[in-house]
Amino acid sequence: IVIINVSNKDPKLAQLIADYGAEQFKERSRNFDSAKMRSAKELIEEQLYIVEKDLKNAEDRLQNFQKKEGLIDVDSVVKAKVEKVIELEATKSLAEVEKDVAEAKMKEVQSGLGGALRIDEKDPLVAQLQGQLAQLEIELAGLKEKWADDYPDVLNTKAKIAETKKKLSEAIASQSSNIKNQALLDHAVNYTGAEAKNAELTAMFNEETEKLKTLPGKIVEMKRLMREVDVAETKYKSLLQKSQEAKLQETTQQGNVEVAAYAMLPGGPYTPNMN
Repeated sequence: IVIINVSNKDPKLAQLIADYGAEQFKERSRNFDSAKMRSAKELIEEQLYIVEKDLKNAEDRLQNFQKKEGLIDVDSVVKAKVEKVIELEATKSLAEVEKDVAEAKMKEVQSGLGGALRIDEKDPLVAQLQGQLAQLEIELAGLKEKWADDYPDVLNTKAKIAETKKKLSEAIASQSSNIKNQALLDHAVNYTGAEAKNAELTAMFNEETEKLKTLPGKIVEMKRLMREVDVAETKYKSLLQKSQEAKLQETTQQGNVEVAAYAMLPGGPYTPNMN
């Protein structure tokens, strides 16, 4: 809460100065927030432009290869194996974005507090909870592809994730007893969970990729090009959605400062005190 006090021989002028100061503070806060929103939107749009070009190039490479080699489709077994790798890489790509966003939010809160939260990921309990959280997040992603959000298995897995995050938050807090900010702990949990999830998905992707090496060379190459298209398309759709959300936030941004009460005319002179 910011309180503005103004002293002047003219009480009406003092009231006007206080009200003007409050409105200026509110307007500058809104402009500052709008500038941050605009900067985020421009960054997303730059990335969107790059990813859109990558998608176009990937589609061209796939089409040219298919025409040259006369390959349109492959055996269903081979297709299933390749689609699994495609799905893993797309999921891993999104997990990397989640990790980067979680890390950025954690660092933003840290900078505001003027201190750093150091997480000992070699702590057996933290490592165990990170692994559990990663497995649950991957399990939830698979369930949500098949079932609605109110399906019992989905609700049960969400409850397990919430409980695991709570335990992980407590474990991290015990490492840094001087850190009391719950928002920082929440971002730290999201970051460590996203980091573990990304590591787990990377290991799964590498394992499945090794299996693909046993497939015929031309089929592998065609499916690799298809994978590039799918990954680029997933990134493009994700960034396109973020771009639309950023534009909406920029146009609807009202700022987070409000004037609780405007200045009131004093009932009598403030000074000198004649009592």
